[in-house]
Amino acid sequence: AVLTTTLAWSHNKTTLSRMKTSLTHVRITYKSIQKAVIPQTVKEGRF
Repeated sequence: AVLTTTLAWSHNKTTLSRMKTSLTHVRITYKSIQKAVIPQTVKEGRF
């Protein structure tokens, strides 16, 4: 039982860190999209 718990725990930790990484990636992508797209949109008056 202890072994399975440890395995599940390490798997959860891996999944969590993966989620954190992808969240950070999404945030960075979103920020760069904001920087790239929004000024352009405002300039063209589509905002």
